[in-house]
Amino acid sequence: MSGSENSLVDVFDDLGDIVEPVVGMVFDSLDDAYNFYLSYSCRVGFAIIKRSNHKYYGIPTLQVYPCNKAKKTEKQKAPKGYRRRNRGIQKTDCQARMSIKDYELDGQWTIYDVKVEHDHDCAADKVQYMRCHRIIPKFVRKQLEINEDAGIPKNLSIHSMFNQASGYNTCMYTERDLRNLLAQRRTLKLGEGETNALVRYFADRQRRCSNFYYLCEMDRDGRLRNVFWSDGRSRASYKYFGDVMTFDTTYLTNTYDMPFAPFVGVNHHGQSVIFGSALLSDETISIFEWLFQTFLSCMDDAAPKAVITDQCAAMGQAIKSIFPHSRHQLCLWHIMQKLPQKFNGRANKDYIVELVGQLVYDSDTIEEFEHGWTSMVEDEDLGQNEFWIKNLYDIREQWVPIYVKRTFWAGISTTQRSESMNAYFDKYVNSKTTLREFAVKYETAVLAKWEKEAAEDWRSSNRFPNMVSTMPFERQFATVYTFRVFNIFQEEVKALIPCHSELQHEDGTDSTYVVDEAHNGKTFHVGFCIVSNHYHCTCKLFQFKGIVSRHGMAIYRQRGVAYIPEAYVVPRWRKDFFRTHSLMTVADPVVTRNLNVYEDVYSRAHQLLINLVEYFYHNENSVRELLKRLSNIHIELSNQDVDDTIAPAASSSGGHKVLDQCKKRRVGRPRTVHLKPFYEKFKANSASRAPVNNQSFAGQSPHEPSSSGMLSFEDILYGTSQSHMDLLARFTRMKVPQIMQEDKD
Repeated sequence: MSGSENSLVDVFDDLGDIVEPVVGMVFDSLDDAYNFYLSYSCRVGFAIIKRSNHKYYGIPTLQVYPCNKAKKTEKQKAPKGYRRRNRGIQKTDCQARMSIKDYELDGQWTIYDVKVEHDHDCAADKVQYMRCHRIIPKFVRKQLEINEDAGIPKNLSIHSMFNQASGYNTCMYTERDLRNLLAQRRTLKLGEGETNALVRYFADRQRRCSNFYYLCEMDRDGRLRNVFWSDGRSRASYKYFGDVMTFDTTYLTNTYDMPFAPFVGVNHHGQSVIFGSALLSDETISIFEWLFQTFLSCMDDAAPKAVITDQCAAMGQAIKSIFPHSRHQLCLWHIMQKLPQKFNGRANKDYIVELVGQLVYDSDTIEEFEHGWTSMVEDEDLGQNEFWIKNLYDIREQWVPIYVKRTFWAGISTTQRSESMNAYFDKYVNSKTTLREFAVKYETAVLAKWEKEAAEDWRSSNRFPNMVSTMPFERQFATVYTFRVFNIFQEEVKALIPCHSELQHEDGTDSTYVVDEAHNGKTFHVGFCIVSNHYHCTCKLFQFKGIVSRHGMAIYRQRGVAYIPEAYVVPRWRKDFFRTHSLMTVADPVVTRNLNVYEDVYSRAHQLLINLVEYFYHNENSVRELLKRLSNIHIELSNQDVDDTIAPAASSSGGHKVLDQCKKRRVGRPRTVHLKPFYEKFKANSASRAPVNNQSFAGQSPHEPSSSGMLSFEDILYGTSQSHMDLLARFTRMKVPQIMQEDKD
């Protein structure tokens, strides 16, 4: 039902019988004349254009509406900044036209010349492809807006509109029209200046939520350089999960090529959580220092305990300056990816890369790694790479796992968290996303993240995992850990089966064990304290991830320890630990309420109409009676003076107007200057299309309700909120069998 009201059949039904233009017809306005001829051309099957608008002292006196296949006029020069598009319309010098004139300059337009014969075939079933007849219903526009705000990809959103309309050839619009509409919506949203709109948006967010934090840095000309923001829930999350944080700036998000820099951590489910985000103009030491200092102020001067970044010198200097007591780890993956390039040109390049990988990943002790590295440099004669090799060795404590694993990093050794977050935002934004639009899409993406965390909270609280062993400490951790983190712990329990532990040395209260892994032949040394039941293993899994290792479990199993000490139950992984951030929300209450009202009314009306149509579709008279009653209800409600019950949220500009950032010069040929977008002309034309008021020659636009008051689906859905409720109430009280009975009588 939702797509049938804009189909070709319904358009022709609304037009009624064909009324041909004849000399002497009078219209009350120029728009009435145009709409009449547009309706006539739609029914016959040809397109029209506007030409020869003669004026007398600025007042229009003559207008000609020829067929679009009429002879070309002299080619006009395109406006500055545009190029005229070649639409490829085959001209046949068709003489069909309607000419009107305002003889008395009183606004009364009279047809003084008309020709209805065409020298080409007309196609009444193809008018949806003719530009002057294309129109997008209001309900389609609204649904596209909802889909875009929800982050649904553009292609899926557009195709769903045609699926609702039962095909492409039944609609009075094309796929390009919908794409132009989405592009127009982005342009209109930022009509006041993108940067100023972004600042106003953040100021309005802060007005509605005092915990929202943002800060913009301007240059001397008042242009935006950098901006940082964080909502209340993200700031609250940082208090619990801010011990480890990743930071990455490799993601370009908008037309200004401003790097997107998210501060990402790990929550109690092992999911990525955003603490704050920034858009930067450059990646220099001063900008990073400004950003980190702003982040520090936002988080009440609580610096992170550990930060993971890529191998960026400017970023490293800023971290030393602003976070001097934080541990700084370099992304292991980025360093390993550079190895083939650094050793390029050497015959044994692949062997050296493999040797470095073995030292990095397979070294069980610091001594083993350092001895192996020294031997590799000497044996492979890496003197020509001495500076790079020496620098990599000097910072080994920042990237080599055997050093990094000595402290807690929540199991993170790369910036993959930030990069996966970038991939996550790809579903919502693209390289052409503008500044304010990005902020709105960002909020939608963050809301989806919080929803996933809430779902995991419910799962951990209401489900209990299956046990894979009979050991009491497995059930101990299943009771306290979140579902996802316990799955990681349970993998260690499964890996415990092939492990064999043997006492190597015992000295009073301290013991040393050797644990062999039968499946890979590796050996690990485990120290154990008999008094406290604490252990320490050379694998460093607990220090690095906060998860008890299989080697420690092997010792507990051998010594018959049923429950592992509470010191090994990490609070950040617990599901019963109360966190205030889970009680907060980042949703805009005004937007949410507005959207919920529309979705409720839309879904109820849509389903009700479908049910009625399915009941009446076999009887044409019943369908007409149903539509007549709906039209009467609509007319009655339209005449009521009902105030809109939902007012848009007020926004405060606050401060001086902020200028847009200068776009960066792109590499390569400049973009081609395109013709002025179709939707700008389309909007102006469609706004002037109104039904003809002259009763003698009442031409009807195919885009307006018919003179009989026929109700369109978008008219049902678009009124005030109170009108919606009254309409649904009246609509629901209609008795379906009663209409059928009246039809039979």
